[in-house]
Amino acid sequence: MNVPTLWPSAGNATDKRPYWARRVLPWAVALAALAALMAADGWSMERIQRFCHPDGQELSYDEQAGPLRAFEFFGGGYCVIAGAVLIFVLDRRRQPRAFAFVFVVVLVSLKIAAGRARPEVMRREYERRAYARLRGPDKAVGFRLAHLPLAHPYETMFGGPRFGWRNGDFQSFPSGHAMCAAAQAVVLAAFYPWFAPAFYAVACVVGAERVYYEKHFISDVFAAFMLALWLGQLLLRNASFQRLCVRLAALPVFRRGSGEGA
Repeated sequence: MNVPTLWPSAGNATDKRPYWARRVLPWAVALAALAALMAADGWSMERIQRFCHPDGQELSYDEQAGPLRAFEFFGGGYCVIAGAVLIFVLDRRRQPRAFAFVFVVVLVSLKIAAGRARPEVMRREYERRAYARLRGPDKAVGFRLAHLPLAHPYETMFGGPRFGWRNGDFQSFPSGHAMCAAAQAVVLAAFYPWFAPAFYAVACVVGAERVYYEKHFISDVFAAFMLALWLGQLLLRNASFQRLCVRLAALPVFRRGSGEGA
């Protein structure tokens, strides 16, 4: 059984380039770009927010619920469930793709944050000190950042690994929404390559939305995209993973009433 035909663009095509060009060089360039973005995070975030909000005011309720915020849906679990159901129902002869879609997105999106404070948390702590008042985070957040000298509103602070979804103020790196959206784009582009530009465009808009609303720095989104692209392609090209998806789709409970099997 030629399992890789389930998603042709993620098959076992041979790459004749030398190892350093296939593996070492892309990672070296990506890590160098990530380091450059992290070094410029504070400067870039200040410029972005100054351009988006020249009056210096926080986003109003209407702005927070604006049309751009709707793209956050594509970086969440509801979109993953909806996508898997649509693949399973509409692409009946390729039901293993539904399992592959869920497994890849879930595995890639398991977030172990580095304990980086979100941009909005750092800005509010900076303002709290500057104006001697608390405008957003609670006192526990302010106390946690008390030891950190703040030269500008978007300083970087890493406080160690954070697991799960608790204490979200310190889960900026990497971006979970951007990672989930990018993982979905990687998988769907492998399944339906004709629409790949649209999938990746939506993932980029999700990343831009997270920066616009001060939830993440640019480097957080870039790191999420790096991890999603690497892990997503690694899983899709794994023959054992593909066979697992085929066997799950062949179970009687999923084949019943589906007509032609996978």
